Amino acid sequence: MIASKVDWAAYDRSLIQRGSITFWLCDDVMEAWYAQPNGKRGRQETYSDIAIETALTLRSVFGQGLRQTEGLLMSLFELMSIDLDAPDHTTLSRRSSVLDMSIEKTLKSNEPISIAVDSTGLKIFGSGEWCETKHGLRKRRQWRKLHITLNTSTLEVVEATLTDNSVGDSTEAKNHLKAIENEIYEIAG
Repeated sequence: MIASKVDWAAYDRSLIQRGSITFWLCDDVMEAWYAQPNGKRGRQETYSDIAIETALTLRSVFGQGLRQTEGLLMSLFELMSIDLDAPDHTTLSRRSSVLDMSIEKTLKSNEPISIAVDSTGLKIFGSGEWCETKHGLRKRRQWRKLHITLNTSTLEVVEATLTDNSVGDSTEAKNHLKAIENEIYEIAG
């Protein structure tokens, strides 16, 4: 039996990298951020459909309200040093009702895929956390598990579920594998 060497430093860096988020806007989107005059009478729209769709996509991905999405976009533009304005929450609400937009999980082809399956624990915080800390009343912590199946070649999330902490990784991994329609040629865990 040949013992394989594990590069623990590289493994540690890869675990840290899992928490990294990178955002970018291509030049075409930035150039088309603001709406062009439509030639009609009345107030012209400030933001293009692509700007509203971008904001609503971020809202959907992060599960935020409209005000939080406005704040997220403002902070992203500031961090990225981009001179764009974020659509306000009222504009997002009004325009979301007229845009024909659906965000779906789709795999780009029916080719066999390589997937990675993992889960992580999430602690639940609520108003009781402060009281517990102040008064010293400790009760059992509430946890949830986020189970994620990822297409390793495209880094696309194929399946994701949030369960309580009693659901085992293998049970949820089996459910994810049943839900994937593509042929799977490799599973990393």
